[in-house]
Amino acid sequence: MFFIPLSLSLLNQFLQNKLMTYVSYASILIGLTILFSLFFILIIELNQDKKMNKYFQNHKKTKINLNNGRLECGYCGNRDIRESDTGCTVCGNKFDN
Repeated sequence: MFFIPLSLSLLNQFLQNKLMTYVSYASILIGLTILFSLFFILIIELNQDKKMNKYFQNHKKTKINLNNGRLECGYCGNRDIRESDTGCTVCGNKFDN
């Protein structure tokens, strides 16, 4: 990450060129912009994961409807659940009706 700005800075020390100074500053600025953008995306992703985890924690004892008309256990993800089942055959989770 610091290789390009560092090499440009060292090259500037040897050449004493104003253009190299501006290129070095631009490279540092671009790198910091990318760093902060990725950090911001990471914060958004962690917030989404926190909300999804909270949702699934609150729905452990439910049968989750899937797109194809099948049901899934909210605790273990077993997809062989029928509408008449009162509990999951895999994990033993009892469903709230």
